[in-house]
Amino acid sequence: MKLTIYSDLNDPYAKYGLAHFVNRFELINSNEKDAEIYIGYTEQQDSHARIQIILNTNNKDGFYYLKTLTETIPIFIKPAKTDGELIFGTIQNNSEKYTCITIHQNRIIVGFDIFQEIGKIIAGLYDSKFLQKDELGVKLRTVPVVDLLEDTLFSAFNNILPDSIHHFIWPENHKFALVLTHDVDRVYKTYQYLPSLLNSIKKAHLSELWYHLNNLLTKHGENNPYWTFENICKLENTLGVKSTYYFLNERGKPKPFNFKSWILFRGVYNIERLQLVNAIRKLAEAGFEIGLHGSYHSYNNIELLKYEKQILESIIGSKIKGIRQHYLNYDTTITPNIHYKCGFGYDTSVGFNPKTGLGFRRGTSFPFKTMLTDLSVSPLLEIPLIIMDGVMDTTATFEDCLKLVDQVEKHNGVLTILWHTQRFNRREYPGMADLYERLITKAKNSNAWITTANEVCEWLNTKERK
Repeated sequence: MKLTIYSDLNDPYAKYGLAHFVNRFELINSNEKDAEIYIGYTEQQDSHARIQIILNTNNKDGFYYLKTLTETIPIFIKPAKTDGELIFGTIQNNSEKYTCITIHQNRIIVGFDIFQEIGKIIAGLYDSKFLQKDELGVKLRTVPVVDLLEDTLFSAFNNILPDSIHHFIWPENHKFALVLTHDVDRVYKTYQYLPSLLNSIKKAHLSELWYHLNNLLTKHGENNPYWTFENICKLENTLGVKSTYYFLNERGKPKPFNFKSWILFRGVYNIERLQLVNAIRKLAEAGFEIGLHGSYHSYNNIELLKYEKQILESIIGSKIKGIRQHYLNYDTTITPNIHYKCGFGYDTSVGFNPKTGLGFRRGTSFPFKTMLTDLSVSPLLEIPLIIMDGVMDTTATFEDCLKLVDQVEKHNGVLTILWHTQRFNRREYPGMADLYERLITKAKNSNAWITTANEVCEWLNTKERK
């Protein structure tokens, strides 16, 4: 039996944050004030409320460290002091130390707008903070602050309503979900031969030099190093899993004196080439999901993205449900609206590029519906990206990835990982396919539901309708 929850929230971000909490703990929003859980949302104490939000009218900018039962996390609002018999949250900021989440006379008292804080984080209002390279940025990326805020409130719920609510359970009682994805940026190696050759010469690796020269001069047309679909399918079939492929339809042109544009637009593939069309259809027929990898400029160009979606749909003969933007290009003021109007069911672009790190871009691994520019909430689901393969070339280790598996398992979320297709060439990317396999094995041993992104989307939507 699901518990009902009533609130008199007016702020759109607070409503947004509450909706995430409700979905994560399988509650039911009610219009009746006599619901099992009533949230009082005024500056005055309400004796009828099971959760009393006390607003701090003297709020200051900045961030504050909140010590929960399990972790110390940053928040971006200064809480008011609360008193109670049981303590669930304490502010610990330099010389300041006081309780701000307590239970008093069987009511939960929270000294700040916890739902608004959650809503602002998942809406992306603090994105710049998550990108900082200082202690605050590292903490935000590696610790799921939204999940911990919600878990703190959940723990208080369980104290006043023992055993009444429970953690989210995935299909067949799996503890969390693992979503396997591949961005298909390149399928043919072209200009990349040059740095490969130069690197082999620099390191005096004659066998590597011969390998690259032989591929370039004699085998390029028939044995391209970046054509790895068979390798991936063989590995995943052996492991008994399926993944999602996001195919790119890049039409941008390099500018003569712009080096970055050459990296972006040289060596891209023609998605309508017969060899690739056959490969895409073969993957779809084998049960792998096909999604769109929106081109570099499509994140703010609805006509371009619609065109790319239509081309890919014509290839597989069915609707494309999922999108991930190339280079994770994403503008919170326009991209969610474009994705919604294009008819996508979900996006999975919200994550970190390898130079920034890995982890929780919006403070959670649990999917959430996207907020549009007018502050309304669309049915389009955001499935956060947690780990990208390239991070192990720059800012993190495989052990850091394993820690994130444990974090997502602990909070019953979705671990979405991205392994680019070219990295399954074991000669050019030694060890990367093995690390991918080790992550899958780790998740299997931890009772993960291993699936495609669209299956997560469909299952959550079905569950919400029940």
